[in-house]
Amino acid sequence: MASDLLGLILTGGTSSRMGKNKALLNWRGQKMFEKIHDLIAPFCTHVYLSCSKNYPEEMRAYSLILDNHGSVGPLDGIVTAMEAHPDCSWLVAAVDLPLATTALLNSLVDQRNVGYDCTLFRTSDGRIQPLLAIYEPSIIAILRDALNMRSFSLSKVLEQARCQIATHCGVDQQLFNMNFPKDFDTIKGSE
Repeated sequence: MASDLLGLILTGGTSSRMGKNKALLNWRGQKMFEKIHDLIAPFCTHVYLSCSKNYPEEMRAYSLILDNHGSVGPLDGIVTAMEAHPDCSWLVAAVDLPLATTALLNSLVDQRNVGYDCTLFRTSDGRIQPLLAIYEPSIIAILRDALNMRSFSLSKVLEQARCQIATHCGVDQQLFNMNFPKDFDTIKGSE
């Protein structure tokens, strides 16, 4: 039986390549963290923002989970959330996915297999995409071990896990993430 599906928006990064906080970028009249919140909320019993202790004031009205492993990237946020709610599954989404759609989330949730540690997409170049994925409680030991060994690459960590690969038409475009100002300018120009 599937456990409760909670939502986790990863907002805690330093956004050093972007030069400003990606969570606060305006996308079609909403801040990015609000856009992603609205996108995943229909699929979850509750949504949390994963952030560092220096989170922006705008996030204060939302449910927060503060990184407690030294802010070492997405792995920190996911492990912290799973430790806070160990019996729950998590729909995890990075805050910098402006092109993700409800149809994409439907595909992810519909293809979820709770017998696996994680359900995620693979892009056409063969790379798994761990920052829009469903993490099941069974994966916590693998994630904790990686954190303890200071192995912070989620893609590499997930090589040790049992992953269900979901499919969806146009996944490459919809999982485009913004890392640099030119990325944001390019996709905003294509509106």
